[in-house]
Amino acid sequence: VPVVQVPVTARVRDSWLVGNVLMLINTSDKVLTGVKVAARNPGANANLSVNVGQIQPGETREIGTLDWGWVVEKGETVTVSADGFPLPIVFSAEQLNVK
Repeated sequence: VPVVQVPVTARVRDSWLVGNVLMLINTSDKVLTGVKVAARNPGANANLSVNVGQIQPGETREIGTLDWGWVVEKGETVTVSADGFPLPIVFSAEQLNVK
């Protein structure tokens, strides 16, 4: 059975500087290419998308507030897509451990 959903897990940790840091972990044994992250805040009608590029097998990629200009907050969603995977994976702020 082919994998159709992007093989990543994610969580958020506090930043040492400003906001928080989104941590993306490639759980596969393959390089992920064309990785994109989209954040959405439906209450504020705001969204932002950023190109992450490649993530190596087992690599944790961190994207901080200073990197992409977004603080993940309660009620938001983060969607991760990548080349070769027809289904993106969506995380709620609660799944990401946003406090």
